[in-house]
Amino acid sequence: MAISASSDASARASADLLVLKRINTLDEEVATTNANLPSLKRNCNSLAPRIRKLNMSASTEIVRSVIQQFANAVSARNFTALANLGAPEASYFVAGLQKKIPLAGDAPYTERVEQMQPILGGMDTFTFKVLGITVEGDTGVLEGEPIGEGPDGKSYRNNGLIKMVVKDGRIQSVREYIDFVALYQYLGLEL
Repeated sequence: MAISASSDASARASADLLVLKRINTLDEEVATTNANLPSLKRNCNSLAPRIRKLNMSASTEIVRSVIQQFANAVSARNFTALANLGAPEASYFVAGLQKKIPLAGDAPYTERVEQMQPILGGMDTFTFKVLGITVEGDTGVLEGEPIGEGPDGKSYRNNGLIKMVVKDGRIQSVREYIDFVALYQYLGLEL
């Protein structure tokens, strides 16, 4: 029994020694980390603006992509894809006097997409040429030139600006500024 007790005491002493060595090692690591904290803090502070810029850049590219998808869907007259770009509560404003232009004013995004279908769908050919996309933060402006040919040789050509707010990859709001004189002439309507 004496050997066993002696061997247990020796094993405990050995284990205690290992624990003390590990504690000393951890103390050294903590001391080194604490000594490096000011340097780490400076590095983090210097990285923060770059990280924000990268996040803004990624966000800007998402907004630009959604706006390009909008233009592509309009050009292809893919109204399902166009509708899917909008958030459930998205709004779509069209500039103009409501007493002269019934489409003018604010409406739900999906309603505006439905209103586009008979106009653009009735054209024999149609393209929406992107002249430029400018993005800042979650807001982008699309400058475009819709060009279409309809029945009986009717032609349509216009220019417009469409401002969009995009969040989480979905259109939240649209503000469209287009020359309704050109559209009404194509449709055979008077202002």
